[in-house]
Amino acid sequence: YSGNYSFYVQEKQERREELERQYAQQERKVAQLQYAADRMHTWAQGHDNPDLHKRAVAIERRIERLSVLEKPKTEKVMTASFSIKEGQSADVLVVKDLSKAYGEKVLFQHVDLLAKDGERIAIIGDNGCGKTTFLNILLQKVLPDSGVALFGPAVKNAYLPQIIQFENDNYSVLETVTSALKLTLQAGRNRLAAFQFTGDEVFQKVSSLSGGERSRLMLSILMYKELNMLILDEPTNHLDIQSREWIENAIQEYDGNLLFVSHDRYFINKFANRIWDFRDGTVVDFKGGFEKYMQMRRLEAAQAETPANQQTPKKQSKSPRDRRKSPYAL
Repeated sequence: YSGNYSFYVQEKQERREELERQYAQQERKVAQLQYAADRMHTWAQGHDNPDLHKRAVAIERRIERLSVLEKPKTEKVMTASFSIKEGQSADVLVVKDLSKAYGEKVLFQHVDLLAKDGERIAIIGDNGCGKTTFLNILLQKVLPDSGVALFGPAVKNAYLPQIIQFENDNYSVLETVTSALKLTLQAGRNRLAAFQFTGDEVFQKVSSLSGGERSRLMLSILMYKELNMLILDEPTNHLDIQSREWIENAIQEYDGNLLFVSHDRYFINKFANRIWDFRDGTVVDFKGGFEKYMQMRRLEAAQAETPANQQTPKKQSKSPRDRRKSPYAL
């Protein structure tokens, strides 16, 4: 695919639709010819006419030459969905006067934010600006220097980190799921099958899994639990295309609140309806999608280049000769 990921998603769908159209057209033609061949065989038998048999055979050979397109394969998809916790408070996250620094490096200070029910918030910013630290403060893994960050009383969250670790990497995939969710072996296998771990794959050691497989395994655990706040840290990093599409489809089906760190323009465009931009030691809060936010940033940058008090220079008269030299002269 000659393009970025957004191009790939659209082009892939268009190619698939075209293949399905061509295959359907081929099958219709094959059905018409087969019907004609069957009728000729019937007439030939009824009238003892070998020429009709030969014509029917010729049509059948034509059918063999036509049947060159294979039916487009249906891609494997995760059949499980998130279990949504019933009940929710209007304010799902309250951040007041939050500050964090490491030595002389100030990540952010005096941050005030309020997240409402139904919002899908993308946390963006340069590397090292404090995005993951902010998540860790929310999850009570890191203490802030000042301020508080509290989830609403009815919030039940789940966290998919950038680097996924399990309790025991020597466990098999099946052992990991059954121990984490307290399931029987058969229930664990059924759960894993919904996430495309089938056959002997359930006996793989966790340590041998790829990044995409580890994400899928963690999702099989997170999506089993009731939740209404999903927190993700760079969810599409280090994933193969198929694993990325699985995660996107799972999140697409998820109806709860979403808070995620990402540099992935496609992912942010698709899922965010609010932006928290970590820059210059604070957080810019924008209620809207990523494209609108970037338009605002470009407009601000353009305005900054032209000082407000700059006066328009007076027009100077030009001689006819000067005007001929400039193709843009009026």
